Amino acid sequence: MSDWYRCSTWTQEDEIEFFKRLKRAQKHNRPQYLRIQANCLYETKNRELLHVAESLAYKVLTDCLDSEFINIEIAPTHQLLGKIYEELRKNDQAILHYQKALVQESVYPNSRTDAYLDYAEVIVKTQRTELFSEAEKILHEHVEHAHFPVQKYKRCIILAIINKHKGDDAEAQKFVAFAKQNSDADTSGFRYHKTLGLVKEADRWLEKLLK
Repeated sequence: MSDWYRCSTWTQEDEIEFFKRLKRAQKHNRPQYLRIQANCLYETKNRELLHVAESLAYKVLTDCLDSEFINIEIAPTHQLLGKIYEELRKNDQAILHYQKALVQESVYPNSRTDAYLDYAEVIVKTQRTELFSEAEKILHEHVEHAHFPVQKYKRCIILAIINKHKGDDAEAQKFVAFAKQNSDADTSGFRYHKTLGLVKEADRWLEKLLK
């Protein structure tokens, strides 16, 4: 039986059961349970469930501020809200929450997410060229946080797009070459997670922005 906070449906019975168990849970665990449940509903990509996920994520930020571990949950919760708003085609709100995740990470470094990649990705996807310089700066600042091939691939492709926009074709081609190295990787380089974080076909849509 799956965990009570990992439902992929949200019937009236699901909701009642979730909040009944949440109320009984230890206070320091509640933010994590809310965020995990919100993420499970986000992953369905069902529009109705996305709105439920949005509501649950906001509860982390409004109802759990007295939790012992709230600081470690704020950045991933803002990142999740960014993903939810992207899926809902509310890109301005997505950008805002990715920015909030990055601010939280700067003051609480123990909570690291991929918000820096999500932020840069939505900026190039929506052609927010006024934010290209900021995205480039953030990607350079987070170079050491790209561990898996897909993270390195996305970082390099986005930097290639930004440099092509600036007219620096040589720098753009350098990053394209780095991106290809990672897209061709058939192992993550990690001993126990060899196939984790490899580049999939769905990730390659970024390459179309280079043409």
